[in-house]
Amino acid sequence: MAIAININKEYPAQEVSSVIKSALLRDSRVASYKEKKYTSICKRFEKNTGWILTSLWISWNPVC
Repeated sequence: MAIAININKEYPAQEVSSVIKSALLRDSRVASYKEKKYTSICKRFEKNTGWILTSLWISWNPVC
C-alpha cells in the first residue's frame, strides 16, 4: 500500500517522521487488539454453538 503525504516545509523532517511512526505503531496495536478481541468472540461462539467458523468461511469462499 502506498501513501502520498505532502509535508509543509515549516516542519522538520525528523518531527514528521516521528509523528508518522507513532501513528503507524498505534494502528498496529489497535489492529492486534481487534484481532485478539474478535478471535475471542469467535471462539466463544464456536464453543456455545458447536460450529467451527473457519470451516464455514472456507466453504463460503473456496478461493481462499
